[in-house]
Amino acid sequence: MSVSGVSITEAQAKRSRKTPVERRAELAEAAALVFLERGYEAATVADITRRAGSSHGTFYVYFDSKEDIFDAVAQERVMVAFNAALNGSSLEDANRMEDRNQSLIIANAITEGAKELG
Repeated sequence: MSVSGVSITEAQAKRSRKTPVERRAELAEAAALVFLERGYEAATVADITRRAGSSHGTFYVYFDSKEDIFDAVAQERVMVAFNAALNGSSLEDANRMEDRNQSLIIANAITEGAKELG
């Protein structure tokens, strides 16, 4: 694919079609995995952006610091557990529902991107 004579990969084209909500969620999910693997102290913003496939600049659009994204991840995880308790479902069920919701958001973005191209 070429834009103004500059070749971009399909992955870059897909990444550019993500909404701010999707990008923020992608960074948060990458951070959660990095924190689990390396621990908070050893984890770096570079580790998070590498895992998410994004840049430092993109990271700082959505989060002020490593502490900020850690807080966001922790709050999201607490909300999933809280909602599971309110709904009488297990945490495992709540996590599956959260995964399905994220999959639907991504599928919708891909569909919208295909409509724009087609």
